[in-house]
Amino acid sequence: MDKKALKNQTLIEAQARIAELEAELKAARQPTSVQPDGPIALADAESWLRRIIIKLFDKDDSGSLNDALGALGAFLEVDECILARVHETDLSVQLFWQKQPDTQRLSDLAQLNLTHMPEAHQNMLQGKARIDNDVLAGGYANARAEKLISHLGIGAYITVPVLHHGKLHSFLAVLQRDKPRHWHSNDIHVAETFGTVLTLALSRQQAKLDLSTSQERFQNAMAATRDGIWEWNLLTHEIYLSDGFYRMLGYEPQEFPASLENLTRVIHPDERPWLKKFIALGNGTRKFKHTGTTREIRFQHKDGTTIWCFVRAKLTHTDSQNLPLRIVGVNSDISKFKAVQEELSIAKTLADSANQAKSEFLARMSHEIRTPMNAIIGMGHLLSDTRLNRDQKDYLTNIDQAANALLSLINEILDFSKIEAGTIVLEHTHFDLADTLNKLAKKTAPIAEKKGLEVLFHMEPEVPHFLKGDSLRLRQALLNLIDNAIKFTEQGDIQVNISSAENNKDYVALKFEVRDTGIGMNPQQISELFTPFMQVDGSSRRRFGGSGLGLTVSKHLIELMHGKIAVTSEVNKGSVFSFTARFGHSQIGSIPMRDKSQRLRHLNTLVVDDNKAARQILTNLATHLDLNVTAAGSAQEAYDLLKQADSSGINPFDLVLMDYRMPHIDGLTASHVIKNECQLSHIPAIILVSAHHRDEVFQNENSDCVENFISKPISQSHLFDAIAEVFGDSVFETDKDRIPAEKVAETLENCHILLAEDNIVNQKVAVGILKKMKVKVTVANNGQEAIEHLNNNPCNTFDAILMDMEMPEIDGYDATRKIRAGQHCAAIPIIAMTAHAMRGDKERCLQAGMDGYITKPVKPELLYHTLATFIQKQISQQKTL
Repeated sequence: MDKKALKNQTLIEAQARIAELEAELKAARQPTSVQPDGPIALADAESWLRRIIIKLFDKDDSGSLNDALGALGAFLEVDECILARVHETDLSVQLFWQKQPDTQRLSDLAQLNLTHMPEAHQNMLQGKARIDNDVLAGGYANARAEKLISHLGIGAYITVPVLHHGKLHSFLAVLQRDKPRHWHSNDIHVAETFGTVLTLALSRQQAKLDLSTSQERFQNAMAATRDGIWEWNLLTHEIYLSDGFYRMLGYEPQEFPASLENLTRVIHPDERPWLKKFIALGNGTRKFKHTGTTREIRFQHKDGTTIWCFVRAKLTHTDSQNLPLRIVGVNSDISKFKAVQEELSIAKTLADSANQAKSEFLARMSHEIRTPMNAIIGMGHLLSDTRLNRDQKDYLTNIDQAANALLSLINEILDFSKIEAGTIVLEHTHFDLADTLNKLAKKTAPIAEKKGLEVLFHMEPEVPHFLKGDSLRLRQALLNLIDNAIKFTEQGDIQVNISSAENNKDYVALKFEVRDTGIGMNPQQISELFTPFMQVDGSSRRRFGGSGLGLTVSKHLIELMHGKIAVTSEVNKGSVFSFTARFGHSQIGSIPMRDKSQRLRHLNTLVVDDNKAARQILTNLATHLDLNVTAAGSAQEAYDLLKQADSSGINPFDLVLMDYRMPHIDGLTASHVIKNECQLSHIPAIILVSAHHRDEVFQNENSDCVENFISKPISQSHLFDAIAEVFGDSVFETDKDRIPAEKVAETLENCHILLAEDNIVNQKVAVGILKKMKVKVTVANNGQEAIEHLNNNPCNTFDAILMDMEMPEIDGYDATRKIRAGQHCAAIPIIAMTAHAMRGDKERCLQAGMDGYITKPVKPELLYHTLATFIQKQISQQKTL
């Protein structure tokens, strides 16, 4: 609204108020205590009011308000006039006029509030004027009011409320000092009308001030912003463009008139169809679904370059038919952002290419390194079967250890590279947790024994045996932690505890804990623990060796299993590494525990183990089987307990769980003494418990003194089966396809294997390993020769094919596909034997039609078992046909 319109509106409102008051006077609505006649004639009052209103709105400035208040005081012949705003009970003086100027007077008046004049306040709230002809005679509200009003010398007054939207906004006070005064009806009329007009004038001036402030703020914002603002009338196509819009495109306003034609010209040609959509909205040929839209639009700069803008547009007005009339928008220059985005896109493409090249490099290096490593380890394995003197055997052992250490380092670096590339993906297959722990025990026990340590495994009875997940990666994570514990522990033991953390319908969460009694770490060392290539400190790196990658790899594998790893440690007291991992439920179920036999329940059992932790683990497992358990820490203590129980004749021991490796008296010696020298009337059955292999233990002459044997780590199921065997209960076979170790050699003897391998050294290694099992080998130097050997011989000539993957002429993949697609020996077992160990290599081999997959360097036991498994399976299938 412009100033002229604002002035006219306020004047109309004032004239309407005057007409209203005139009607009230004519109706003789006069307040009580007011005399009907007075010195001011009504006509004079009306004339004066008209003049002062016209003058007030014509002059239209803040000074005119003070002049008008002064004119009121002179017209009514009073001492003071006040216009005050009301804030609850507080007052703020907006205009003040005095007949005799006194600066102290205003500060005195500022102390007044509506609590000093409660009757006047009540009238104001009701929209009524308050007249007091004699303040002194009327009395005071309270002592404070009396003191303040007496000090101000107020003799008589009129207060006229001014309401705004039905609420008390302000009031006009007309004061007579030091003496009473009889107020006449015309006095009231003039005061009421003037108060209303004055308030309107103040509101008008405030509105003008607010409008001016808003316009100034808007102009400042427009000048400061780098955005361009525009408005478009869709009917008339009148367009407004802000200065920022011109600056963005490099134009001055005078050289680029705001028009639809010019706006179309500066929009990039490819973006102009978007502009036509808004034109269609204006002429009604297109309906709109949303009132706002955003889009990235290209514009043509004055210098010919293209700039990118992020445009936000909104429809602001519609007609009676809901057709849009006006649209307003804001353009933000995002050219730099788009440039950075383009650079990032290029950089990502380059990074992806580099990552692909890195992956290919790793695959190639893995193959190239593993090929000679296979020759070194394989030839060493063959050499160990020849006649060697003591020094030569020692040299060969060192070579084998160094080669395996190098292979382990290669695997760690390869895994770390996979982690960096984000290419590690976990398997999701069924596995036996107890079997996984057993394999870990067999691998770590010999290393621990060399340092005089023992690795103790304990799996809580409620932990499921069968799970669904990646057993190899779980074993890798645990192996790294156990190896570290052994490496940094000089005496004591390493405990591996597995418990259930959560079990719901979706997954099983297990907690794994590896506890050692080693050198420990301080907080600073713990904070750097999972940094690649870092160990506890420099001296540890020299003393203990290692790449410093094991924990980094383990941490990432654990996180892939939806778990977290935590470390607590104290210097010279040991460390505890714990982590959680999630696994799926296995449809295979757990190993059947069966209903516990009544014959086994409540057997009196003696657990003998010098290691406190191992003794506690075995005691807990036996207790969960409802056995009555007593524990002994040495062989001598066991003798005493057995004799004491036997002599009582009440509860002699039925079973002894005897640890094999104990100081002073080992388990087998103690078993011999119990059976032959303790002179017991009730001789218990003895089950020997050991981390050693069965064959190593039972070579001793005292092996006939024990009824059964259990290898560590011990699960509740394994313990139950061992006891059941001793006391006559049968055990269940859980893996029908697995070939016992003693039958592998029997299955492989006189088998005929076709070996497809182009590397001469690898040929010699494979032939040498297989001949140890009396296997006949025919060598093909490439895939084509392998196909020819197969086709040129009867179908039952070869029992299986060992196929290298990278060979000249025809590689292993194509050779396998051709064999499977042919009519001759298409079902023969084909096992990949390759140096490829990257993710996806196994899948590629299986997709090509192979039955199995072995990575180089080849482990003889794994090669024997894999071949025997597939050959036996093939024989079984042929028998059923």
